[in-house]
Amino acid sequence: MQQYSGGLGVLAGDHVKSASDLGLPFVGVSLLYRHGYYIQEFAQDGHTRVIYPNYDFDEMPLEDTGVDIRCPLWDRDVIARVWRMKVGRSELLLLDADREGNSDEDRLLTEGLYKGDPDPRMRQQILLGVGGMQALDALGYEPTVYHLNEGHAAFAPIQRVANLIEQGNTHEEAMDMVKRTTVFTTHTPVPAGHDRYDPSRAADALDTVLDLAGLSREYFYALGREHPENQEELLCMTVVALRMSNFVNGVAQLHGEVSRDMWRGAYGCEDADDVPIDAITNGVHVRTWLSPAADAFWRREIGLRPGRATPHSTQWSRALDANPNDFWDLRTDLRATAGSSFLGTGDSHNKP
Repeated sequence: MQQYSGGLGVLAGDHVKSASDLGLPFVGVSLLYRHGYYIQEFAQDGHTRVIYPNYDFDEMPLEDTGVDIRCPLWDRDVIARVWRMKVGRSELLLLDADREGNSDEDRLLTEGLYKGDPDPRMRQQILLGVGGMQALDALGYEPTVYHLNEGHAAFAPIQRVANLIEQGNTHEEAMDMVKRTTVFTTHTPVPAGHDRYDPSRAADALDTVLDLAGLSREYFYALGREHPENQEELLCMTVVALRMSNFVNGVAQLHGEVSRDMWRGAYGCEDADDVPIDAITNGVHVRTWLSPAADAFWRREIGLRPGRATPHSTQWSRALDANPNDFWDLRTDLRATAGSSFLGTGDSHNKP
């Protein structure tokens, strides 16, 4: 299911599958795009053409929960159907706004990824954060930890505050509970890659949620500004996530260093070493990326299934005993296979 465009989406998919392999109680939340990201085809003359597939959800491994959520947006509610996908022992909840009862504009919120205009992107992120929390509640999930994967989901903690206040907690209690149970992974190492919006327009769109969460506009503006006193600064989704999370990490040791330096202002630190951003190096779901031939080789040579081994397994030390000639043959065969599938036969239907 191509509901992603690149590395962050691949990582999210590997995250879900790895949680299943480890038997972790895990549910992911995202949007269900009608055409996802575009696909490129190579024509015989060497040019590429862009194709936007129109997916039929009935042909996908999806379960229609029959549950609709109503996400407040400005002076209206956006209706979104909640679909569920089971990935091994993990689950995904996916929101679909292409529903009768929504305006044409709102139905396009889950049409596809990464629209150029920042306004639709902000509305998508409100649906993801606010609507995603509504979906978890509607289906009876009770997570103990909420993980924000990049700043796209930064409005989720605000909806959680609103939920906790509705349950009888004070604003201070709700804020404390949300921060203690939220972790945030930041991915982008350049300032230009972080979503920023006009704070007044964002507050207008979130007016109902902010009111339920007991957040004034001034508080909300400060929450999303690196320098809260700077009235000219835009609202940054990453800064909202930083301030609403108890634990923050980059995705490699070097990226952790870059992130600590990048977000000194958000934490009011002169020295980057004082910025509380840790680092957890990205991993992959090995069984997804390991070819059957390589899997068979390692099982035969060292009695280990790489996809089921921990990185620190003592069996890995036996890799040095593998037959080097057989290993080189495996490498040559895999490169030849990958090369032939990439080059194709020259017709317009071959994709790299």
